[in-house]
Amino acid sequence: MKYKLSILTLLFFVITVANCKPISKDVKIKDGQNNKESSIKQDTLNSDTSNNNEMIYALLEGVWAENEYDNAVFYIKNKNLYYVENQDTPIKITVSKNSFTIMGDIPVKCKLLKLNCDSLIYIDEFSDTPTKLYKRK
Repeated sequence: MKYKLSILTLLFFVITVANCKPISKDVKIKDGQNNKESSIKQDTLNSDTSNNNEMIYALLEGVWAENEYDNAVFYIKNKNLYYVENQDTPIKITVSKNSFTIMGDIPVKCKLLKLNCDSLIYIDEFSDTPTKLYKRK
């Protein structure tokens, strides 16, 4: 009896794991020229085209914090970065294939390590430690 129960438990576990599918969210953005929606996979940073740059801008837009409990560090809206402590001063950002640049008094280039609809991990040119941020909902 104990043997049958163990086999049934193992079989249930194997079937459950086999049926699991990874969750893949698409990010939809509007193409300004054709006014149509397109979607990209979360971690797609393929080519250095203007369409790809617009997708990166769309993913970057929002409120970013170090975790779900701390206050926000900054938010990005309309290709401008606003630090929470100084919201009156927008700072322009530019993007390229795998990086973005914060165009403050001293421009800071940040290499994108991960960018999706709810996570941003980058390393800036002045640090060896990656910065991990989460998008607030």
